[in-house]
Amino acid sequence: MPNLLRGLQVLVTIALLVFLIGFFDWHSVWRSIVASEPGWIAAAGFFLAVTILLGAFDIWVLLGGLAAVSFSSTLRVYVISMGYLLVVPGSVGDAVQLVFFRRAGIAYREGATVYLIDKGVTLVLMLLVAAIAAAVHFSAYLQPDIVVGTALVILVGLALAGAALRFAPGTRAEALRAWLVDASRFSVAHRRLVAVNALGTVAKLATGALVYWATLRAVGTPVNFDLVVGVTFLAGLVAYVPIAFNGVGTVEVAAIGLYGSQGIPEAAVLAVYLIVRVLMVVVTLAGVGLTRRFAPLDA
Repeated sequence: MPNLLRGLQVLVTIALLVFLIGFFDWHSVWRSIVASEPGWIAAAGFFLAVTILLGAFDIWVLLGGLAAVSFSSTLRVYVISMGYLLVVPGSVGDAVQLVFFRRAGIAYREGATVYLIDKGVTLVLMLLVAAIAAAVHFSAYLQPDIVVGTALVILVGLALAGAALRFAPGTRAEALRAWLVDASRFSVAHRRLVAVNALGTVAKLATGALVYWATLRAVGTPVNFDLVVGVTFLAGLVAYVPIAFNGVGTVEVAAIGLYGSQGIPEAAVLAVYLIVRVLMVVVTLAGVGLTRRFAPLDA
């Protein structure tokens, strides 16, 4: 079954890429990229680097409730895991972090708890901001039947997921149930650390949105920051739906639709997301090299 799902994800990703390549004016996209302002591109790269630092900080804060781990080591592992995400499924990058936790004397189950809390805080904040953005910028599309239908689908999905988690047999379901219990206990016992993590996550999400804000300006399409925040989070949430390989294609298609509803040309949107993808590769690889040189792992 996992192999079948992975195969379906690859097929969906290929279909989305074919759609993006075949149905858009790539001459306009290329002109936008070539004419982009280097200063704003550099600013976007800086914001991306800060976002990575904040992501590592969020993990490091939570690890403080389990063991004494240096920030430099956490940063190096975080950057390495991001490097894996460029070419392999997200689960591999996650596994890199868990292996590091184990080397630092943190049991696999405890490391998974920290990972689960960090992801959970990020997802909750993204959902909150996305809901506000939808109400502010896309209210014309929120017809009552759509809102009610979406709410019912979410509730039914949560109910089914809860029932599956509660009654499903097997070690995976048992492990996930145990992690959720551990995460609840950790959040209560270390609520101050979780609060600091949440503040760091807010900063991380803000700088992540600044990456797209600066890149939009680079291609000559200035957009209000609040709209950029909303679209970034709404499109980013699509990546959590496991229908494509690491969100490739789904995020771009969602962003084109959302920005398009606000009158922003699709060529500019595609140029922005291509530039950001390249920046992610460049900044991540640079981070791997720098942390390897200046951030040794804890012994």
